Amino acid sequence: MSELEQRFSSFIDRHPEIRAANKLLNIRAVARAFIKEEHLDSGQIEAVVAMIRRFEIKPLIAYTNQKIFSDIKISLKDEITILDYEKSNTILEKLKDIVSLIDYNKNETLKVVVGSQTVKIIVDSSNRSHIRQRLAKNLIKEYSSISEISLLFSSKAKDEKGIIAYVTSELLLGGINIQEIITCTPELIIYVNEEQSLKTYEILKKIKTSRNI
Repeated sequence: MSELEQRFSSFIDRHPEIRAANKLLNIRAVARAFIKEEHLDSGQIEAVVAMIRRFEIKPLIAYTNQKIFSDIKISLKDEITILDYEKSNTILEKLKDIVSLIDYNKNETLKVVVGSQTVKIIVDSSNRSHIRQRLAKNLIKEYSSISEISLLFSSKAKDEKGIIAYVTSELLLGGINIQEIITCTPELIIYVNEEQSLKTYEILKKIKTSRNI
């Protein structure tokens, strides 16, 4: 792949709307946008147009089994809080105490993501004060009024590629800001602000129904 093609591939990744409209593309308009964003010589437009015509621009859904989306089960839960802590041995040692606070028989939420620098704890807002009391220090940021949206796929999803890329690109096109995303195959869990939860749910339902083929 030439340097120009590599730069165009990155350009396409930044603009998923181009893949979504692949059959309706005005190639010369795309070429002008690419040249402008990449600060190329406008005299290269014919070379860029020729390169784009050779470039395979497929929508992301084309890279995975479309029928996998018709089987998903979507559920939504509001009043979630995300607590972002600086990672430390103290925080990690106290995580076992956090688990004991959660009543799973009442379907209470607890998700813990341990990164290289931070630890995210995702809980029901009703348990937020208890968590903060147990973990008094090193809180970086708190995200409140969050919705948790679960997409439960069939077991076949673990063998499919492109699922996350397609879902997140559709949400991007819908103007959704994802606060956090967790995978626990075959489940994909997305966190968004509550004010965007209904729109997010509608986009995901559309993905499900439009792929029911």
